[in-house]
Amino acid sequence: CTVERNAGDWAGVISVDSAVPGASVVLERSVFRYNSASGGGGVLYAADNADVSVSSSVFSGNTASAGYGLGGVFEISSAVLTLDNVTCEDNVGSVSGGVAHLTGSSELAAHRLVARRNLGGSHGGAVFASGSGTSVVVQASLIENNMATTTGAGVYVSDGRLALTDVVLRRNGVTGGLPDTLVGGGVAASSASSVTIDLCFFSGNHGYRGGGLSLTSCGSGHVRGSVFEDNSVSGATEPAVGAGIVIIGASSGVVLVNCTFARNVAEFDGGGISVFDGAPLEVIGSVFDSNSAEAGGALNVAGTAGSRVVGCSFMHNTAGSVGGALHFDKGSGSLTMTGSVLVGNSASGGGAVYADEVSNVAFVACNFSGNVASDSAGVLWLDSEPRTHGGIQVRFDSCVIEHSRGSQGGALYVEHSGLALIDSTLGHNSATRQGGVMYSFIAMIEVLRCRFESNVLVDASGGGALYIDLSNAASGAELLPGTTASARISSSVFVNNTGGFGGAVAALDSTIHILDSVFEANVASLPDGGLGGAVSIQGSAGSDAVIANA
Repeated sequence: CTVERNAGDWAGVISVDSAVPGASVVLERSVFRYNSASGGGGVLYAADNADVSVSSSVFSGNTASAGYGLGGVFEISSAVLTLDNVTCEDNVGSVSGGVAHLTGSSELAAHRLVARRNLGGSHGGAVFASGSGTSVVVQASLIENNMATTTGAGVYVSDGRLALTDVVLRRNGVTGGLPDTLVGGGVAASSASSVTIDLCFFSGNHGYRGGGLSLTSCGSGHVRGSVFEDNSVSGATEPAVGAGIVIIGASSGVVLVNCTFARNVAEFDGGGISVFDGAPLEVIGSVFDSNSAEAGGALNVAGTAGSRVVGCSFMHNTAGSVGGALHFDKGSGSLTMTGSVLVGNSASGGGAVYADEVSNVAFVACNFSGNVASDSAGVLWLDSEPRTHGGIQVRFDSCVIEHSRGSQGGALYVEHSGLALIDSTLGHNSATRQGGVMYSFIAMIEVLRCRFESNVLVDASGGGALYIDLSNAASGAELLPGTTASARISSSVFVNNTGGFGGAVAALDSTIHILDSVFEANVASLPDGGLGGAVSIQGSAGSDAVIANA
């Protein structure tokens, strides 16, 4: 049947409430259009444990307006709504819930839902759910071109449970303009008890925080096998972060497994993902390709309890300022990246990674190739000024670092910090000022069982592989445990490196120890100052430089 142009206060067409508690309503093969309610439920209002089942039906142009404006089609209060093969287009909930507005202990179970061009006022362009007892479960559905001005242009869930499986969320938050107040262009969840997203596709959604997905103060959750592409965030009044996903203040860990982030664009931080002030983040087997931001082209982490990245690929991500792939900001806990590949990322500083005042970062069995910084450090810029954490803060273990380019430090720039290179290979990196591989300033440096080969310092001063500057060391450099050195190179090999002076290593005012290492065919190339084909040590009286068994 076709039902159109009816109007009411609560429910433009059907109301099921306390008069018949626990009632069951079934709607099949029907069309509802241009119906309206001045309060809630442009078509249907259900409460008091009612069970509403709708299948093979179309809802178009229905409105909940004026006063409350809740649920352009459905207003559900402590009831159950089941949708199967339902299409909802051009409906309006003038305050929230363009299609459905759920409160109390309500449940929505939707399968093969198409929600298109609906408007949810401030919250929930298609679906709005609020209440600790609410549950939203959507499967095999399409949610596209919906709009809200504040939270969740596609779906918004507060306090309840959210589960999405095989759902396409496309171009939500775009129609009608580009607001600078929208959190969660595709989906927003706030204080949700659990969030699970499996095999979903987020494309072309827009907001100012969380272009595809926003999670704020949520409980346990995961995102698995999902794709985030061409989502964006921008905003005139506040920093726009997390074009793919933003996670803020999570109370339990969030796990992302086998996801893809491609061509997402953030005006400020985190082109792929931005994480703030919460429980640990875990990213496994995921791909970050061609995302961009001002800082952290792929991933931005700030103030978390810790992060773990395993078996991921970061390719061709860019940042306008720092951290082409990853920006690891002040106040963050530990970060461990294992078995991952970072290729062709670029930024002004830290072409692959920028880490600022961090406590414990480890890269294990990772491959860094072709990362570029227009300023310093094609791979990692590590800074901590004033120094807030003692000892070694960042460690590369069993890594390959190659074909990186930067101005100061072709691959690594380390200042007022501590860094260790262990069992790693560093080759074909280049810089234009100092340190073909690494430039360090008042830093604690440990190099153990590494190989430096064919690194080049172009048109500049010293250190074809390493430039270690400990001038003014008394003001801040620490000594390695059990030594009188702030820099130690042990059991390492330097072959075919070229620098202006110090073909392999240049040290200034350095408390440096070089032990049990091999130097072969390195070149100091400056015509009038090519001192030290292998090692150049320059310093004031009192410098502690030791070379033994080299």
